[in-house]
Amino acid sequence: MDKRSLILKIAAVFEMIDGILAAIFGAIGLAASGLLAENPDALEGTPVTVPMIAGGSGFLVFMGILSVVIGILAWRASKDPAKAKSVLIAAGVMLAIQVVVQAINIVNGSVSVPGLTNVLFTACVVGAAYSLKEEAVRK
Repeated sequence: MDKRSLILKIAAVFEMIDGILAAIFGAIGLAASGLLAENPDALEGTPVTVPMIAGGSGFLVFMGILSVVIGILAWRASKDPAKAKSVLIAAGVMLAIQVVVQAINIVNGSVSVPGLTNVLFTACVVGAAYSLKEEAVRK
């Protein structure tokens, strides 16, 4: 196994773990928004609304599922470089979304270390997938 395949495999494992955790926390947030909808007085005096919690939690579930799918595709591509194109496309879309979200967070004065770590792992997947795709084209 060459270095690029190993990097892609390691990044795939981190993507899958991150995706599973994100989906779980998003589901917890969705459940919490449902409970808060039953008791609207719980949010009185805060700038947060139930749709904001539900929307953010739903987005987190979506990104978690996308991370798991990218991790699975990356794992498969680490064994067969011909499959790297699908990883490159999916991870590229995910990276673009993550960069936009982090830019919005930075503009709002909130820097998230886990969010920046997610960007780093997804960038590793994109880089390794691109490298494997180029290798597959040469062969």
